[in-house]
Amino acid sequence: MDAAWSRRTYHRAPRPNVLEPRIVDRILQFVASPVLLFDVASLLPRGCLSSGLDALLELSNAQPDTHLWPVLRLSANAYEPALRPALRDALFFVGQCSIDASANPEQWADVLWPSTQLHIANIKTPLPPTLAFLTKHKQQLQSVEVHDVEARGQQSSVVSLLKSSDSLRRVSIYWYGNAKQLNAFCKAVLDNAGVVDVRLINGETPAIELDDSFADVCDDIPLPTPATNSLFSMIRKSRLRALALNGLTFDETKHKAFQKLMMSNHGLESLELVRCHDIVPSSFHTFLFSQTLRVLRVTSASLMREDCFSAAQGSNVHTLDLSEQNMDEYGMLRPTLHGVARMKHLQRLRLSRVGLHDEAIGWVVRALLPTRVRELDLSGNEIARADIKYFARTLPQWRALEVLNLSGNPICDDGASQLFAALPYALPAFQRLQLFENFLGDRAVMALASALPYLQHMAEIDVSYCGLRIDHVKALIVALSRARRRVRLNVFNSRWSDDEIAQVCAMARSARLMATYRTHANVPSSRQKHRSKKHETYARLDIF
Repeated sequence: MDAAWSRRTYHRAPRPNVLEPRIVDRILQFVASPVLLFDVASLLPRGCLSSGLDALLELSNAQPDTHLWPVLRLSANAYEPALRPALRDALFFVGQCSIDASANPEQWADVLWPSTQLHIANIKTPLPPTLAFLTKHKQQLQSVEVHDVEARGQQSSVVSLLKSSDSLRRVSIYWYGNAKQLNAFCKAVLDNAGVVDVRLINGETPAIELDDSFADVCDDIPLPTPATNSLFSMIRKSRLRALALNGLTFDETKHKAFQKLMMSNHGLESLELVRCHDIVPSSFHTFLFSQTLRVLRVTSASLMREDCFSAAQGSNVHTLDLSEQNMDEYGMLRPTLHGVARMKHLQRLRLSRVGLHDEAIGWVVRALLPTRVRELDLSGNEIARADIKYFARTLPQWRALEVLNLSGNPICDDGASQLFAALPYALPAFQRLQLFENFLGDRAVMALASALPYLQHMAEIDVSYCGLRIDHVKALIVALSRARRRVRLNVFNSRWSDDEIAQVCAMARSARLMATYRTHANVPSSRQKHRSKKHETYARLDIF
């Protein structure tokens, strides 16, 4: 049986008798959502806020091509024995789970199915029972995250695990200064023909606040040149399709080895470079003109000059992420946009937190309007209300634009109202608008409420963390109930109490709409204000 069809059969299976209805609803509201990861602890508090299992099943089955299956995270030290049957039945629906290797993963053995796909995080100096658990279930491993392993015997066990797990697809290796161990892990991973995604991360990279994100940080532990060259040489001979490097400083020797890799017949489709400083323009040209590369992310790095995109028209890259680059308005932005506009295959462009301000939005519009860009992320910049008004006037002219993210810009009430008023005139391709972390007052809410009944193609509008009041949400619910198309609205306000959240859900149900509330342990990258090591939470309250 086909794997995707098998998983969908699970989704349509009858409600298990073991689970309480509130637990089933609480679990399966995530199955109907575009959320890949949630914490099992969120099943227990707050009670059930979903609107019914049958409606959720119908919703998720309505879009099978875009359906994303969640991962059930099992990370706490212990749960009540009475919850074990519920977790086992939940895994029957979900099909895959994430387990923290530092929290005695063997305790979860009795809730796993033979077909459960495992994602293992935080492997470092593991205890023998943990290694025994991983070895027993190694044919179920999908991804692992390996940190420093001090004991030699345990290191060899981890190497054997990485090398012999046939189901393993993605490996993240954290580098703490032990070059010999790093080489052993990399060789084992690249010898595994099934692994297609490798991430090499500097484990000693310090946390940086957003205000300092453009400063060069020189206290990283440098990866030794022999280890780097050996790694790049192994990658050339492997079947790797995705590579991510975090916190790697490039010198001249590493430049040559990396360029040799990128110019070879390597097969890489995705390359991510985070805080990899001093990547010269010649290296950047090599990335752009790689025959196989389709996704390029170069973020938080001092890498570019104005000639980086001077000959980008021949690139096959369709996803380009240049977030957290200090693009001086006159020195970098205009040449970059001029080059990006000539990339024939470009579909997704992310310019988040790059310092756009003043009239920069005009340059963005004039450069990208003739292109086929489908997703544009301009979040976290200094785009003011006057510039948003200009963008709103051009919105009906974007023929290919599907997703627009303007979150975290000081557009305020006036700019948002102009943008909402233009939504009914947008072309059918435009489907998602994100404006979270702004301030929306009465004028913007009324403009959105007036536009909702006339939106024929919009699928989602995110106005969470925008200070909406209960009366604002009530007006939006009334407008949404009259809409020709069910638009998903995320209206969460972090200042709401549990009673107010329940009140919003009750208002939605009384209008024959659905409301789902969920919290997440980790902030998605699109919402992160800074790169800190603290675990934050964020929530969604969707009405549709």
